[in-house]
Amino acid sequence: ASDVYKRQARIRYCKNQISEAFQILDEGLSLATERNLERLRLALAGEYTRLLIHSRNPKQALKYAQNTHILPDQAQLMPSGKSTSVDEMRAIIWVRLEISQDRTVEAINIAKHWRRFCASRGAIRSLIQWNLLLAQLHFVAGDNRAAQRALREAMTHAAANKLIRSFI
Repeated sequence: ASDVYKRQARIRYCKNQISEAFQILDEGLSLATERNLERLRLALAGEYTRLLIHSRNPKQALKYAQNTHILPDQAQLMPSGKSTSVDEMRAIIWVRLEISQDRTVEAINIAKHWRRFCASRGAIRSLIQWNLLLAQLHFVAGDNRAAQRALREAMTHAAANKLIRSFI
């Protein structure tokens, strides 16, 4: 269900229909809240945050994340044997916010742990996403070689599994 809302919002955003994109996400968030669907709420709130960051509003994205209680506690950032997709979504949101504020050191550490966690569990889509985030982090930190390695790893996993949406 989150893919439908996210896809529609991204299409509107790409067509420069910014307010319509956020309106679509707001509709999905209302439904998720009304029906107590936490994973849907987090997925859409994460997309909302991502679009705010992409719109060059990192302060507004941080404020939104704080007001909607989607950020994890510091202790919840690292993956553990009890981690779920909800924990992962919260960590992704946190990492994106760190990228938007050029705070990369701790974000790289967190992303590397999640990447290892996903690799050990065979979670290929998540592994691709974490590699893409690591590529961004390394690029922002000025380490182009590490960024290229992370991007190459993401592309290798995506090609082997015919997963291209992460790159489109």
